[in-house]
Amino acid sequence: MSERNGSDEQLNSAGGRIGETSPGNASSGIDRSSPAPAGEQADAAGDVGGSCSSVSDYDGVSIGDSGELPNGTPSSPSDGGTGDSSPTPVRTSVAGSSNRIVVKRDFTSVPCLADMVMDGSYLRHWRGYFWEYADGAYVKIDPDKMLKIVFDKVMSFDPPPNFYISDTDKKHVLTLIRDRTFLDSNAQPPFYVDDSNFTKQEVLAVANGLLWIGDDPHFEAEHDPMLFIPGTLPYDYDQTATCNLWLAFLEETFAGDPDKDEFISYLQRWFGINLIFDCTQHQILLLYGKPRTGKGVLLSGLRELLGKNAHSSLSITSLNEPRFGRTQTLGMRANICDEILSEDRIDTPDLKMMSEGKPVKFEGKFKDAFHAPFTARLSFACNQFPKAKHGKDGIFERLVMIPCNNVVPPEDRDPDMGKDGYWRSVGELPGILNWALEGLMEYRRNDCKLLRPSRSVSLSEDMARTADPLAAWIDEHLQAGEADEPLWHSNMYDACCASCGMNPVPTTHAFTRAIGLAFPTARKQKRRVPGGFDHHWHGIRLK
Repeated sequence: MSERNGSDEQLNSAGGRIGETSPGNASSGIDRSSPAPAGEQADAAGDVGGSCSSVSDYDGVSIGDSGELPNGTPSSPSDGGTGDSSPTPVRTSVAGSSNRIVVKRDFTSVPCLADMVMDGSYLRHWRGYFWEYADGAYVKIDPDKMLKIVFDKVMSFDPPPNFYISDTDKKHVLTLIRDRTFLDSNAQPPFYVDDSNFTKQEVLAVANGLLWIGDDPHFEAEHDPMLFIPGTLPYDYDQTATCNLWLAFLEETFAGDPDKDEFISYLQRWFGINLIFDCTQHQILLLYGKPRTGKGVLLSGLRELLGKNAHSSLSITSLNEPRFGRTQTLGMRANICDEILSEDRIDTPDLKMMSEGKPVKFEGKFKDAFHAPFTARLSFACNQFPKAKHGKDGIFERLVMIPCNNVVPPEDRDPDMGKDGYWRSVGELPGILNWALEGLMEYRRNDCKLLRPSRSVSLSEDMARTADPLAAWIDEHLQAGEADEPLWHSNMYDACCASCGMNPVPTTHAFTRAIGLAFPTARKQKRRVPGGFDHHWHGIRLK
């Protein structure tokens, strides 16, 4: 008995008691002010800090003046020869309730509460977050929601336990659950959590089963919780489904464009690639055009194809910030944003790494930073070109510009078409899935090469020149070689400022840097001129 009491007073993160404080503390975690409901005396099995044997155990059992438990049974540890070894109630001296008895139960230990939270559910911890199995796939759980899950699970018993669980106690429970459910952060989905030798194959979790789309395409009419797949496509797979309305929308969007077929073919393959976790294409989709040209409707179709648990919607600015916002892309197949903001910069090193699927930095709120491969393909829409520091950046070679030039007249607009859920409401999603799968197969038949449409290449070059007028002027007027006459820096600078029309005008230092980026071997030399000094350039000349 003394050994049992002594162990009950210990509290630690691995196997301590939940809510225990000194008996004389008025803010004790255990409620001793009122007796627990009668008839709830349960067997307590297992050692201190071990797993719980019964979810009906609870703390706070009261014993009255008669020395009997509330159900009328004697307060003796003996059960009259039946062999029951329930713990002997401990009489405590508490102010205002000198005759109160509290029975300590094993289910108030951290490991036992962890067992209770995990009971009947599939929880995994991958890349810094908990994931819960639901509707055939895994969904990321908000950290605050996990704390609530612990509390709700404990309070779901009838009657609820008669003790208080602090936030610290909950975090101890979550730490233990994390250690029990940990998955390798470098593992790229989909993968089996219990099979490290699994040969990676592409598989989609749809509402009515699993669709394997790798080397052995087939459909299984059941889900598997041991297969870690983030996000379920929220509709049934139907091999015979068509999408006539979707195809008509694409035809209308690019009607009259000489490159219509090339653009639609690229979009079909892009939609297919967004179904799998593959960023080896090093490309970023950018739909460009005036308002009311179908850009938002097209991206809305991509969002509905993937489902809400398989895509994020961060702006470029949020993607470039590793803290907090970027964690929303963990486990996502795509990041789809309808608008590029005026402050967004597209020429950042992180954005280039994301387009390649390389590891980038993630840092959640109150969490340690870590690096993990970026899985989301990037799709944006814009009415104007995003900003860039200079046009020589490699990001422009990754941009796939798709122009949308047909403005829909007001009398022909369908206000519901751009709303989330439209394509599902008209029954087009299974057909759009089949259309995207055809694009994926075409991509694989082409040796997994995704060539940019020829006009997209020229549009990206135009965007580079627009993003950096200095580089555009230099490319248009200068070339490598020695000039026949001195090429004075001040003359070139004045000519550039006059023709570019930039406001504010660039500094002479920015002009010098732009020439250095375009012609690394060029150099300037200081010379005395009437009225002061100037520089003339070597290694470049006018075209």
